[in-house]
Amino acid sequence: MDRLTEMEAFIAVVDQGGFTGAARRMEVSKSAISKYVAALEQRLGTRLLERTTRRVEPTEIGIAYYRRVRRIVHDAEEADAMAGSTRMPPTGRLRVSVPAEFGVTRFVPVLGGLLMDYPGLSIHTDLRQRNAAPVASAEHDLTLSIDPEMSRPAGSRLLARSAHHLVAAPEYVARHGAPARIEELTEHALLHRAQDTAAEANLWHLISASGESRTVRCNGPLTANDDLALLEACLNGYGIACLPGYLTGERLRDGQLVPIIPTLAGQALSISILSPESEFTPPKVTTLIDYLSSAYGTQSADWQ
Repeated sequence: MDRLTEMEAFIAVVDQGGFTGAARRMEVSKSAISKYVAALEQRLGTRLLERTTRRVEPTEIGIAYYRRVRRIVHDAEEADAMAGSTRMPPTGRLRVSVPAEFGVTRFVPVLGGLLMDYPGLSIHTDLRQRNAAPVASAEHDLTLSIDPEMSRPAGSRLLARSAHHLVAAPEYVARHGAPARIEELTEHALLHRAQDTAAEANLWHLISASGESRTVRCNGPLTANDDLALLEACLNGYGIACLPGYLTGERLRDGQLVPIIPTLAGQALSISILSPESEFTPPKVTTLIDYLSSAYGTQSADWQ
């Protein structure tokens, strides 16, 4: 049997947690996956997987072997891509790690044109919490990162910028009025994002038009660790929220939201993308980066 195929089958079993998922991923039968793994274990003279009725788990040596062969298979895929890059359109599976709220609202919705232009390309999207540290690793071809503007990861490519602004639904303003000054904010229901540290809990850090930094302690009825939840609460008239422009831009333009004290701004953000260090960047990776850069360059005027 082909040694590389055996490795790919083993990796798929570990990634998918079983032979059925591995067969689906490699588009072969479950029995074929079983034969590949059995041949690999026989050739190595050791057991790589512990099989139970519920799940398949790698043994201790299986874990170590998995880490090594994953890199080997990745390098083989890169070599194939490099050899064919001058004459073939980008193809294959792209693994992309994306902050969940951005992935749902901005990443997945723009991919239609790319997938239509390159039918041989497929994209696997891993959604993560935005405050999870982005790390470029062999597990992902690309990692999209959203960071404070002054903390953009080294080696990343900037795709767009965004900023936080105060917004509310017209229904909320009709019932409670709109604050005209920052001192009046504490008289309103302020929807706020849960923070990782107690010191930052329930605080908004805002900047006035003159550049003065101001801090507001929130006292609203809802806290969430996800901006999409805060956006939904805001749209339903629960209160005022401080949200990034990539979530609020179109809704401000179409009247679903209205700005609150427009002279105040929250944290400025950079939206960038990272890839693992490599001697060769596959065409599928550069194609997606260029596509996103173009798409967000057009859209991001609403995000500031």
